[in-house]
This record gives sequence, C-alpha cells and structure tokens, in this order.
Amino acid sequence: ARLYFHKLSMQIIQWRLAYSLAAVAGARIFLDSNRINDSSILQHRMVLRRLDVALMIGHPTMYSRIHRLILEIKNFLPEVDFPLISTSSFENQSSISSPYALKVPVEREPPSQSHFYKHVFNKQPVLIQRAMQDWPALKPGSVQSWSGFQRILKIAGHRTVPVEVGRHYMCTNWTLKLMPLQEYFRRHVLNGSTTNTAAKGGVTGYVAQHELFKQVPELCSDVRIPEYCAVEPRNNDGEEV
Repeated sequence: ARLYFHKLSMQIIQWRLAYSLAAVAGARIFLDSNRINDSSILQHRMVLRRLDVALMIGHPTMYSRIHRLILEIKNFLPEVDFPLISTSSFENQSSISSPYALKVPVEREPPSQSHFYKHVFNKQPVLIQRAMQDWPALKPGSVQSWSGFQRILKIAGHRTVPVEVGRHYMCTNWTLKLMPLQEYFRRHVLNGSTTNTAAKGGVTGYVAQHELFKQVPELCSDVRIPEYCAVEPRNNDGEEV
C-alpha cells in the first residue's frame, strides 16, 4: 500500500516513519525468534544494516528504539579483528599548505572566550591551534584514543555508513555506496590515506557529510565540543545576530 498526501513534505515524513517502523518491527521479530533458533552472524549483520539505514533516512522519533535494538544486535556479533593502522601519513597531511588557503591570524594556544569573541565580533576568521588537545580521542594511551583506529572499528566496525567513491562529486565515476565501516577501512584506508590509495591506482573513497556521532553515539564521549561554539555574535546594540 502507498500513502498519499496533498503536501510532499508530509508524504516524505510519513514514508520515513513507515520505513523506521518496518525496520524496528523486523528487528524485534528477528531477535525474539533468535532465542529459539540460533541465527547466523550474516543474518545479524543484515538486520543491523537495515537499522543503520533507518537511522540515515528514517524518522527521528524512532532513533532511541533503533539504538536500543542495535545494542542487542551487537551482542551477537564478534569484535572486529583489524590490523593496527599507522596514522603517520594522516598526521603529515595536516601540515600541508594549500595555495587557496586564506591568510588568517593564528592563535598558538586556545584563547579565552572573551578574546575569541573579538574575532567573532569583527567577523574575522582565525586559526586556533591545540584546540583539541583535551580530546580523549587524541590522548596517547587512553582507552578512548583513536590512534590506529582500533577503538572506532571496535565500536563501529560492523556499522553501515555511506561512502562517497571518487575524487569528487563532479567526476564521471563518482558514486555513493553503503558498506560496513570495517570494509571502508579495508578498501580505502588500510594502505595509507585515501589520497595515497588513489595515487597507487586505487579509487578514492571517503565518509563525508554524514553524522557519524548521531549514528554511533558511543563515540561522542571521545571528543569535546569547544566552548567557542557557545559564543554568539551580537551587533552594536547587544542583540544576537
């Protein structure tokens, strides 16, 4: 059956909700039946994939239910066994300058909010160094460290993500594929950076414009939202703009 509405926006919302309900119902039935008949790892991965897609295109009111079901599904999946990936190539790329980069002032240390606000008030871009030094993801030896990407793959290796394949969206061979995060790392990251993969004759692939933290909230505690995000620009009269 199809749902028809006078307004296209309403039609989209209802279809998103219908998709989410179907994914949740299917996963619940699968998990309940699994208590009687042991299902294969492949079947669990297929159900997990449907729930991930529901998080991407489904209705937000169903997110909490979907996340609870995903936690149940993950209990039946083995940990992702993946070799340690060297991050040196990525760290080196951070120092590469672009001829198109804007010439902006540099704060060598994170400034105070009042000092940062001066840049905001003057509508002036600024480069802040060491602004992420308190992130658990960047602390060597931390259980939340992303060095080697072991933590990301342990938590989200089985999760399905959208991967943009191609140098950029203007390329004739550009496409979008859904694949487990561990497969993305194996295809596009294991041999170095995504750029190096292309240089070696492979295909560039990247996860972009995707809210990974919303899909995998377990990773949220690994980063810190900078306090500068709370600074709101105001006009000369003190009103928010």
